Amino acid sequence: MVPMVVGQVAPAAVAEVIEALWDGPGTIVVVSSDLSHYLRYAAANGVDVATVSRILSLEGPLESRQACGASPANGLLEFARTHGLHPVLYDRRTSGDTAGSKDRVVGYASIGFHETGTGAGTV
Repeated sequence: MVPMVVGQVAPAAVAEVIEALWDGPGTIVVVSSDLSHYLRYAAANGVDVATVSRILSLEGPLESRQACGASPANGLLEFARTHGLHPVLYDRRTSGDTAGSKDRVVGYASIGFHETGTGAGTV
Protein backbone atom coordinates (compact mmCIF):
# COMPACT_ATOMS: atom_id res chain seq x y z
CA MET A 1 0.00 0.00 0.00
CA VAL A 2 1.27 3.46 -0.94
CA PRO A 3 -0.83 6.21 0.69
CA MET A 4 -0.82 9.56 -1.08
CA VAL A 5 -2.39 12.93 -0.39
CA VAL A 6 -3.07 15.00 -3.50
CA GLY A 7 -3.56 18.76 -3.50
CA GLN A 8 -4.08 21.06 -6.47
CA VAL A 9 -2.04 19.38 -9.20
CA ALA A 10 -2.45 18.71 -12.89
CA PRO A 11 -4.37 15.53 -13.75
CA ALA A 12 -1.36 14.33 -15.74
CA ALA A 13 0.79 14.37 -12.59
CA VAL A 14 -1.69 12.12 -10.76
CA ALA A 15 -2.01 9.84 -13.81
CA GLU A 16 1.82 9.55 -13.90
CA VAL A 17 1.94 8.37 -10.30
CA ILE A 18 -0.84 5.83 -10.91
CA GLU A 19 1.04 4.69 -14.03
CA ALA A 20 4.25 4.19 -12.03
CA LEU A 21 2.41 2.07 -9.44
CA TRP A 22 0.16 0.16 -11.86
CA ASP A 23 1.01 -3.52 -12.23
CA GLY A 24 -2.03 -4.83 -14.08
CA PRO A 25 -5.28 -6.42 -12.87
CA GLY A 26 -3.99 -7.19 -9.38
CA THR A 27 -3.36 -3.52 -8.68
CA ILE A 28 -5.93 -1.64 -6.62
CA VAL A 29 -5.91 2.14 -6.53
CA VAL A 30 -8.34 4.02 -4.28
CA VAL A 31 -9.23 7.64 -4.96
CA SER A 32 -11.51 9.11 -2.32
CA SER A 33 -13.52 12.31 -2.63
CA ASP A 34 -16.87 13.67 -1.53
CA LEU A 35 -19.09 15.04 -4.27
CA SER A 36 -21.24 18.16 -3.70
CA HIS A 37 -21.11 19.96 -0.36
CA TYR A 38 -23.79 21.65 1.74
CA LEU A 39 -26.48 22.03 -0.88
CA ARG A 40 -30.13 21.29 -0.22
CA TYR A 41 -31.03 17.66 -0.90
CA ALA A 42 -32.64 18.14 -4.33
CA ALA A 43 -29.91 20.48 -5.58
CA ALA A 44 -27.17 18.13 -4.37
CA ASN A 45 -28.80 15.18 -6.12
CA GLY A 46 -28.93 17.17 -9.36
CA VAL A 47 -25.25 18.14 -9.16
CA ASP A 48 -24.18 14.65 -8.11
CA VAL A 49 -26.16 12.86 -10.84
CA ALA A 50 -24.50 15.11 -13.43
CA THR A 51 -21.05 14.55 -11.89
CA VAL A 52 -21.45 10.78 -11.78
CA SER A 53 -22.67 10.82 -15.38
CA ARG A 54 -19.47 12.63 -16.40
CA ILE A 55 -17.32 10.14 -14.49
CA LEU A 56 -19.12 7.18 -16.06
CA SER A 57 -18.51 8.76 -19.48
CA LEU A 58 -14.84 9.37 -18.54
CA GLU A 59 -15.41 13.09 -19.11
CA GLY A 60 -13.23 15.57 -17.31
CA PRO A 61 -12.14 17.75 -15.91
CA LEU A 62 -14.32 17.82 -12.83
CA GLU A 63 -14.41 21.03 -10.81
CA SER A 64 -14.08 21.37 -7.04
CA ARG A 65 -17.79 22.24 -6.73
CA GLN A 66 -18.54 18.80 -8.19
CA ALA A 67 -15.97 16.88 -6.13
CA CYS A 68 -13.69 18.32 -3.45
CA GLY A 69 -11.06 15.84 -4.61
CA ALA A 70 -11.31 16.93 -8.24
CA SER A 71 -7.52 16.84 -8.77
CA PRO A 72 -7.02 13.14 -7.94
CA ALA A 73 -10.33 12.23 -9.60
CA ASN A 74 -9.26 13.98 -12.81
CA GLY A 75 -5.95 12.12 -12.71
CA LEU A 76 -7.78 8.83 -12.34
CA LEU A 77 -10.09 9.73 -15.24
CA GLU A 78 -7.05 10.49 -17.42
CA PHE A 79 -5.44 7.18 -16.45
CA ALA A 80 -8.71 5.29 -17.09
CA ARG A 81 -9.09 6.82 -20.56
CA THR A 82 -5.48 5.99 -21.45
CA HIS A 83 -5.76 2.38 -20.27
CA GLY A 84 -9.28 1.62 -21.48
CA LEU A 85 -10.70 1.09 -18.00
CA HIS A 86 -14.48 0.97 -17.73
CA PRO A 87 -16.32 2.66 -14.85
CA VAL A 88 -19.10 0.90 -12.95
CA LEU A 89 -21.38 2.75 -10.53
CA TYR A 90 -21.98 0.75 -7.35
CA ASP A 91 -24.00 3.33 -5.41
CA ARG A 92 -24.68 7.06 -5.06
CA ARG A 93 -26.21 8.77 -2.04
CA THR A 94 -26.12 11.88 0.09
CA SER A 95 -25.87 12.37 3.82
CA GLY A 96 -29.60 13.25 3.60
CA ASP A 97 -30.32 9.61 2.73
CA THR A 98 -29.33 8.68 6.27
CA ALA A 99 -30.71 10.12 9.48
CA GLY A 100 -29.21 13.54 8.66
CA SER A 101 -30.99 16.74 7.70
CA LYS A 102 -31.87 17.37 4.05
CA ASP A 103 -31.12 21.09 4.40
CA ARG A 104 -27.34 20.79 3.89
CA VAL A 105 -26.07 17.50 2.53
CA VAL A 106 -22.82 16.02 1.22
CA GLY A 107 -22.85 13.74 -1.82
CA TYR A 108 -21.04 10.43 -2.17
CA ALA A 109 -20.63 7.75 -4.85
CA SER A 110 -18.80 4.47 -5.16
CA ILE A 111 -17.44 3.82 -8.65
CA GLY A 112 -15.06 1.05 -9.71
CA PHE A 113 -12.90 1.08 -12.84
CA HIS A 114 -12.19 -2.30 -14.44
CA GLU A 115 -10.16 -3.58 -17.33
CA THR A 116 -12.28 -4.92 -20.19
CA GLY A 117 -13.78 -8.31 -19.47
CA THR A 118 -12.58 -8.53 -15.88
CA GLY A 119 -13.86 -7.78 -12.44
CA ALA A 120 -10.26 -7.52 -11.31
CA GLY A 121 -8.07 -4.48 -11.59
CA THR A 122 -10.59 -2.39 -9.73
CA VAL A 123 -9.51 1.18 -9.31
